[in-house]
Amino acid sequence: NAKGKFYENCIDGVMFVDNTLSGSGEQDPGVLKLRNKIMESLEEQLQLPIPLTWLPVSFVLRQHAKEKGVSWLQLKDVEEVVTKACSQDEDGDEVNVSDVLSFYHSLGHIRHYADNRHLHDIVFTDIHWLTNVISVLFCPRPKQSQEAKFRSQHDLLE
Repeated sequence: NAKGKFYENCIDGVMFVDNTLSGSGEQDPGVLKLRNKIMESLEEQLQLPIPLTWLPVSFVLRQHAKEKGVSWLQLKDVEEVVTKACSQDEDGDEVNVSDVLSFYHSLGHIRHYADNRHLHDIVFTDIHWLTNVISVLFCPRPKQSQEAKFRSQHDLLE
C-alpha cells in the first residue's frame, strides 16, 4: 500500500509486468505502459519531451569517466560519448548534447556549468567528488594537518 509513502504520488495505477518476455524480442504491454507513464511524469515535471535514447546517458558518462580514472570529462569527450550513446533521437534528428546535459544537470546526475566561462568545457560526472572539492575550498583543514610548506598560507584562509 503506497498510502502515506513518499512515492504515493509518483505514478498512478497498477502495471503488471511479465518478466518472462525479457530477451524474447516481444514487448511486454506492462513494461510499455510503465515506460510511457514514467516518460509522461518526467515531461510533466521538466516541461521537456525526453527521448528514450537519453535515458542511459548519465550511466554511460559516469562509466566513461570511471574508465579514465577521473571525476569529470572534457566537453568534447562528452559530446562524442553522448552522440554515440544516443546515435539519433526517436525522430531521426541529431541529438542536441546541450539539451541532454541540461536535462541531467537539472536532475542532479551531472554538473555542467555552460554559462561559466571557466567551467563550460568541463562536465562533472561524480557529484560526490565535486561536493568534496567544494567543501575543501570553504572548510580548509586545520593548520596542523597541512603540509609544512603550506602552513604559513593557512592563516590567509581564515
